[in-house]
Order: sequence, then C-alpha cells, then structure tokens
Amino acid sequence: MKVRPNVLNINFLLCAFSLIKLERSTFNTTIVLCFIALVSQGVTAETKIDLDNTSPFKYPVAAQYQELADLGDISATLGDYDISAMLTYDGEFIYINNLSAIPPGSYLTTIRVEDEDGKISILFNHRLAFYRERWQTSSELTATGGVTLNSKQNNEFIERVNRLSESALRLQAKQLGKNIHITTRIDIQHRSDSNTLSGEKLEIPDFYIGIEKPTDLGKLGLALGNQAIGSNGLVFNGFQRRGVSARLNDEQGRYSFKAFATSTDSSVSSKSDSIFSNHKDSRSSGVTVDFLPYEATGTRISLLGGYLDSRSQLTGTGIEINSDLLDVESDSLSYGGKTWFVATNAHWFEESLSLQLEQAQSRIDSDGFDFGEPAQEDKASRYRVALNSNGKFKQWLKLLDPTFWELSFQQQEVGADFYSMANIGLASNLQSRQSSIQLSWTEIQILLSSLEIKNNIDKIERLPLQTSRQNQMQINFSPDISLENSLWGTIGRPRFSVQLNETNRNQNLSDASLFGMDIDDTTIDSKFSASFQRKKLSWSLQHSRNKYVNDAISETLDGLLLAAPRSNTNNYFTSLTLSYNPSENWSFAPTFQKSKFKELETMNWQTSVNLGFQASMSFLTDTLVVYLNHNSSKQNNLFAEELLMQSYQNRQSSMSLNWLARKAESHNPGLKVSFNSVWSESKATLQETVDNHQLTLNFEVYWAAGVEQ
Repeated sequence: MKVRPNVLNINFLLCAFSLIKLERSTFNTTIVLCFIALVSQGVTAETKIDLDNTSPFKYPVAAQYQELADLGDISATLGDYDISAMLTYDGEFIYINNLSAIPPGSYLTTIRVEDEDGKISILFNHRLAFYRERWQTSSELTATGGVTLNSKQNNEFIERVNRLSESALRLQAKQLGKNIHITTRIDIQHRSDSNTLSGEKLEIPDFYIGIEKPTDLGKLGLALGNQAIGSNGLVFNGFQRRGVSARLNDEQGRYSFKAFATSTDSSVSSKSDSIFSNHKDSRSSGVTVDFLPYEATGTRISLLGGYLDSRSQLTGTGIEINSDLLDVESDSLSYGGKTWFVATNAHWFEESLSLQLEQAQSRIDSDGFDFGEPAQEDKASRYRVALNSNGKFKQWLKLLDPTFWELSFQQQEVGADFYSMANIGLASNLQSRQSSIQLSWTEIQILLSSLEIKNNIDKIERLPLQTSRQNQMQINFSPDISLENSLWGTIGRPRFSVQLNETNRNQNLSDASLFGMDIDDTTIDSKFSASFQRKKLSWSLQHSRNKYVNDAISETLDGLLLAAPRSNTNNYFTSLTLSYNPSENWSFAPTFQKSKFKELETMNWQTSVNLGFQASMSFLTDTLVVYLNHNSSKQNNLFAEELLMQSYQNRQSSMSLNWLARKAESHNPGLKVSFNSVWSESKATLQETVDNHQLTLNFEVYWAAGVEQ
C-alpha cells in the first residue's frame, strides 16, 4: 500500500508544531500523538528484504538487455557501496548474492549495463530496505572501588577521601525492522563523593531514543534525549542538548527538515530535567531546513535556513542580570529571544569553485524580559569563496605543478547586539577577513594565510577601535627516502616542519583612555620541528622562539602613571622526546625540555629545565602491567632590579601495578585489581621542603555483552 503524501505531511507538520509549542503539561500527550503519527502510516512502497533469509535478491532483465555477454558489462551500487562483485547473471535474471553481509538499512540500489559503444543504461534504480526483525543490543558495565592505604597531603584545601567508589553503565539497543527502525542508548554514572558536574551522586550524562520510519518521502523520525541540532554556522554551533525532535530527510540529501524543543542549558541531572528543562524559561525550540534544489554533474546548489526561540536563566555567558537592583526574585528572571538565518552552499565546475553565504538576524532581550531596555535587533553575516584543483581549474598553476592547491577568502561580520543562545561563543561587534593558499606536492605541503580582525564595527563611541593582523606560513617536508640508506636507516624516516607567525595589534592613540592603556605591539613566533621514525624507535626535536616587541606608550592622567606598557621579551623553548619499543610488552619514553624567558627592559629572566620518563611493562600475556612515571623540573628566576634570585624544584613519581585477576568472558564479569603510588616533593628558596604521597588500592568489575536476540 502506497503512502498518501498529504496525510503524511499533515501528521508530520502537526508533530513538528506540537514540539515547537511544547509545554510541560502536554508533553506526554504530544509524544504519544507523535509516536502514533509515525507508526500508523501505511507501508512504504520500497522492497523489503529480510537479511536472515539467505535467498538472493532476483531481478528480471528486460528483453532488450538479455543478450548481455558477461558480468563485465554490468555494475551495481547499493547506496555508497559498489556491489558489482555480488552479482550473478543467468541470461534472464540478475541476482544480488551474499545479502547477509549488507548492514541493515534503506539504500537506493542501481544496476547499470554498458554496451559496446560505451553507452550506459539503467536496468534497476529503486530503493531496497534490508532489515532484521531482531534486536541488536550491546551493554557495558564498570564498577570501581578504591581505598586509601596511606596518605600525606600538605594541602588543607585537598578533600581527603579514604574510600571512593565509581560505576558506569552503558546500554545500547537497535532494531532495523521492516517498517520501523528503533535506536536506544543510555549512560549512567555514579560516584560516592558527589564530586560530579551536577553535584549529585547519580548522573545520566547521555540518553537517546530514536524512532525512524522509512517512507516514500524519506526517513520520518522522532528522537528523545541528548542530540545535536546540527546546521553549524552563525546561529547553531555545536549545539547539543537534551530534548525532543522530529525530522524528515531524504536519504539522497535532497532535503532535510527538523523541528526540536530542547533545554537551553546543558544538563546531566538524573533527578530533574529528564527530557528537557522543567522550567519553561530555560527552553529552546526551533526548526532547521536543508534543501538541494539543483544538482548535476560537478554542480550542486543547496539552501539552508533555521529559526531559534530561546530563553535561559543561566548567567555568566556574557549576560548578567542584577536581581538585587531590580528587587525581584532571581528565579523569576529570564532573558533570550529569537534568532534566525538563511544560507546557501554552492559548488560549480566539478566542485572546484565553492561559495558559501549566510545571513543571520536576532532579536534578544539581554537584561531580562519586562525589565530595563527593550529587545535589541542586530544581524550577522559571513561568506566564503574558494577555488581548488579538483576540477576544471587544475591547470591554473601548471607552472608549479602541485598535486593539489586551494585559494580561499572569507569574511564574517557580527553586530554588537547580535546573540544566539545556540552559539554563545560567537564574539560580537567584530569583523574578520581571512585569506589562504594551500599548495601540496608529493613531499611538500605549504600553507600561507592572513587574518585581519577589527572590533567596534558598529562604531560605538564608548568603545576603542582595535585592529589585529596575523600572517602565517607553514611548510611540511616529508622526503621520499629509503631506509636501506645507512644514514636514514640509523636515524629513521624524517619529517620536517617550519612555522612562522607574525601578529600585529594596534588601536587609535586617542582611544587609550577608553581602554585604559595603549596598544601597539608585534609578536613573532617561529617554530622548527623534526621527527624520525623507525620500526622500534622514534624521536623528535623541536625548537621555538617567541619575540614580543611593544611600541605602546604610557598612559598618564595629571602626571600620574595609569598604565605602563609591557616590556619587550624573548622566549626560547627546546624539547627532545624519544620513544623506544624493544618488544610488544615493553616501552620507554624519556623527554627533555628547556626554556628561557627574558624581559629586555627590566633584564628579569627565567629558565626552566624539565626531565621526564615514562615506561610500561606487561607480563604473563598482558595479565600483569606496570606503569612508571617520573618528572623532575627546576626553575630559576632572577629579578635584576632587586638582585634577587629565586629557584623552585619539583619532583613527582608515580607507579601503577595492574593485575587482570579475571577476564570477562561471555556473560561472566571480569575483575581488575590495581595498586597505585604517587609521591611528590617541592622545594623553593627560603622555604621548607614539602612532600606528599598517597597509596591506593582499586578494584574494578567490568562486563560487556553484545548479542542479537
């Protein structure tokens, strides 16, 4: 029975609308209605194949193609998989064999034939759904307990915990059936001392229930729990929250629609906010749309859009509500508003020319609803254009003859009052421009880039005008050498890297009083590294220099010094690391680091030397493993103006002895026992030596299972 698109669209849109307008009192009813709307649709028209049935899929060949010479003229794809090797042909039917090797799911399946003239004809182009009417489950359980045998802590701020237990449980289950797909997962963590993110002993950092139903229009789905909204850009960027969503997407990427209602702030609580925030003023809702209106060989144009309506009571993200001044209860205050965007992503000329455009706008009340200033509107935009050698422009740099090259330019502007609750790390009132060129050959890669950032693009009088410019060059060289050469066979296969970076910052001299100090400085970073790789031995050498030149002037008021410019400085850093693995059961890794920092005006300087050593040894076929770690550092400081020398010395050693008392087999749990020792000592000029140590004994019970039933 074929799905009626009008009924499907109505059910889906009702479900999406309910999610956006969701209130806590109607949550359970909405979820039930959405679930019924999903599972009550008619059976999709695509062919369904039970992977537990070993019979091959059989397709009759039309009469005009039945004189095919052999399988060399026939090819087939299953989604992104090439399954030509799975075909057989008997002159009348084409068979797809070894179906049990195909992962469950819905795939667009295409069978093609090529004639003597090279013309390709499509014999079969339909969607096939492969399923197993069985649950695929996996689970992991770990429980650890530790007891402190002996401890000396010379720090009154360290909480002394003599006994500590931790446990973690992860459950996952999946069913890709004939008419519905279900995916579930849940993570549970417990810690006896409540030293957790939420302050609770029991946390649920992740849980998810997803239901998908293949239809003629694509995959129709409902999800509960932790999920990523996607559509990363100006409005959404890494927005992963706990909530509920409904989506409809075409598996060929022609369109995708998602409606969601989530918590605005992240949560791992097990006592509250199970699905999303219990408080209506700490929720976000919205939609994202991705549409591919045009696609041809080498050309693709997609349109994107999104809308977000968010409220939050969490301050400390650049927004602060002073409830004392407003004389109201703090839990009655909330801020937020609406943000939306439209964007396009286009590729032409065999995808060698790409253009990305995005325009966003927000209306945010940042000082609390119904208080202070009204909501402020502002906008943000960004675009990027890039050329590369993947398509028709490959010969543009024929003189240099690189294997790959790319040129790019991008610009981003964010208004002073633009704000998105799903991208709180986006800096406002800034304009950035970046250009880069990348060149690659077989042995050499070169990257050149420049970045310019300007603030106060809205020209607010009370803010200074500042500009930062950064130019960077990076060269990587991996020569194609033979280890049979006596030199390279001794020191190893080399790889070299050089990085140069120059950053200039400045502001209008007249704005020094606004900012509290003048800014006019240059930082030059240079870094050289070389690494060498052998079968059992690898080592690397790195040297870097940081030079800081400050041309700023002192800021004074009525003859009083308000701000003195920072001194010019030089900083050198050198490190040498080595890793030696004489066998699979032994490894050693010593390190050496040295740095020197000097202030050129004051002649103050600081030197430090650090020596480290790590080793691991396993015995009895990895049943007994020993880890050793030692680190020793010494730092000398000279304050030239006071002729005062200070030195600090720190040493720390640790040892961990791990015994696999019982392996986890089948459904039987395993047991690991570990003994850990940590010791540290600190010395400083004119101070007493301080030492700390701790001995602990830990037990871990673990269990894992993955079965189909």
